[in-house]
Amino acid sequence: VWPENMSTVEVFSAMGSQWNVDFHGNRLSLRYEALPVTMACCGIKKSQRRDVFQGVRIMERAALELFRKGC
Repeated sequence: VWPENMSTVEVFSAMGSQWNVDFHGNRLSLRYEALPVTMACCGIKKSQRRDVFQGVRIMERAALELFRKGC
C-alpha cells in the first residue's frame, strides 16, 4: 500500500463489520453513519477526512464488485 493511501486502507479495514446486508447475506453498502466514529478512532485529522471518505467509497465499489462475482 502506498503511504498516501494507508489512512484510507486503515479506515476501510476498520469498517469491515459495518456492511449493510440483505436477507440473503449479500453486502449492499457500508454504513456511512459509522464512518465519523471510525475515522476519529483511527486518528484521521478532520482536514483529511474528505479524501479518506472518497478513497473508502472507491474501495467499497471495488469490494462490492468482487463480492458480486463471488470472490
